[in-house]
Amino acid sequence: MADGEIIYHGEYLLLLYSVRWLKSNPSLLCILFASSGPTTQAMQYFSDLGYQCPEIMDVADFLQEIPSADGRRFSVGNTTATGAPPPVGTTALVQAWKSSSMFQTMVEEMDVQVKESTGQWPAVYSEPYANTFWVSFRLSLDRQMKITLRDSAFLKGRFFQSVVVGGIAGSLFSNLPVDDANSMSGILYFCGLFGALSALASLPMIFEQRAVFYKHSRSLFFQTPAFVMAQTVVMYPIQIAETVSFTTIVYWSVGMSADDDGSRYFTFMLIVFVFSLCVSQLFRLLASTVASPAIASMLSSVMLILMILFSGFIIPKSNIPPGWIWFYWINPIAYVLRSVTVNEFLAPDYDFQVCDTDDCAQEQRYGDLVLESRGNPTEQVWVWYGVIIMFGMYICFLLLSMLALAYVRTEPTPPPPLLNPDDLIEETADTSAIEAPAVEIPFEPVSFSFKDVWYTVKLPSGEELDLLKGVSGFFEPGTVTALVGAFFAFLFVVFLINELLTYFRWVPPALVRLHCWMCCLGARTRAR
Repeated sequence: MADGEIIYHGEYLLLLYSVRWLKSNPSLLCILFASSGPTTQAMQYFSDLGYQCPEIMDVADFLQEIPSADGRRFSVGNTTATGAPPPVGTTALVQAWKSSSMFQTMVEEMDVQVKESTGQWPAVYSEPYANTFWVSFRLSLDRQMKITLRDSAFLKGRFFQSVVVGGIAGSLFSNLPVDDANSMSGILYFCGLFGALSALASLPMIFEQRAVFYKHSRSLFFQTPAFVMAQTVVMYPIQIAETVSFTTIVYWSVGMSADDDGSRYFTFMLIVFVFSLCVSQLFRLLASTVASPAIASMLSSVMLILMILFSGFIIPKSNIPPGWIWFYWINPIAYVLRSVTVNEFLAPDYDFQVCDTDDCAQEQRYGDLVLESRGNPTEQVWVWYGVIIMFGMYICFLLLSMLALAYVRTEPTPPPPLLNPDDLIEETADTSAIEAPAVEIPFEPVSFSFKDVWYTVKLPSGEELDLLKGVSGFFEPGTVTALVGAFFAFLFVVFLINELLTYFRWVPPALVRLHCWMCCLGARTRAR
């Protein structure tokens, strides 16, 4: 190292002191720990050098004081393992380390690694993300599932909405006669539109998740496609349950076709589900590109109104002006309406003949007559064309959502900082200084103290470990107190062990015996 000397380097422990800082503060010692591993060799090494740690002293404090002037007291009356006087001072400690067998072993291992090295970093270290796409997707999906399941009000609300709306619609159009084409077309249109209306309720939740995604994305937690895929996949069970409950109630209450062993019912359910996927991803794409929920709500309402207007129900496709017919062909509601209508009116229930003209000179199948009056085709294959096109739209919206979240950032601009009137500069020489009354913030000074605080964790093996042992302290108002050092570094270990116990149900043995992670000098600064 350019500005430091190593006095000990164990398997996972590195002790060094900085020459630059030791000139002004000879007691400074930094202790750095690598990922994990045994550290017991460090105590044995210094014990062989004649340095004995008092029983009442923390290990990290002991290691910190060894190269300082105060560390000499640990070697008084002691000898090394060979019977020689202990090395005292940083220079002697460095020389003792370089003369040790551990140092020679480390150098030999380093020589082997250098010879085997290609001179380039392994490919894994050049990857921007720690995990592969599928691992990131699995972790994002698990996280998204937990977030969704915790929002019980949202889940109950969506299910209650589908059941109640389905029950009302089914009772309103209960047992329609087969010759009532207008009412049947109306309920089919409403069933297709239900998915779009339900997707609007997800906009606030999407914006909340987007703010968290921006934070995680800056830290390279996961790839953007993994997050978007997890967001849409986690909604599949909800949308399936919602579609099944709604369509089942409406389909059989209205009295739609039960022919072909009920296959038309499952086809109807599939059409509504695919449309729900398509339109919900469309609104996710919209939420990924606009800045605020207010703008997204306004634009989504406009889009929904236009899709309803050009769906082919309010105005048949044959009556749409040529200049606007393009909107009909890119409208998801038009495809769901065509698919459910063709699926229903091609059933055998509508095979009876009716007069095609006023004089009844020609007869036509009733189902085909209804379909042609709305500009719909009369072939069953168009049902599956609509499903394929809506699924293709869903994939397209999904890819666009990935691109939007990756390259279109709509984070709110933070407000400008407040200016202190005392910092304003006079613009002209004759301008008097700006005097503004000081802003008084209500604040009641409070002293904080604690006494004999113990913190004990129970390990999976049943062993109990005391992390904090009788800690006491106090904090006065108007002061800034920094707690840095061997003992209070336990706080970090507390948080780490809690996280490991919570999520992995396992703690590395080396971490349990790790009394601190980093020891530096503690300082207390008083600021009035």
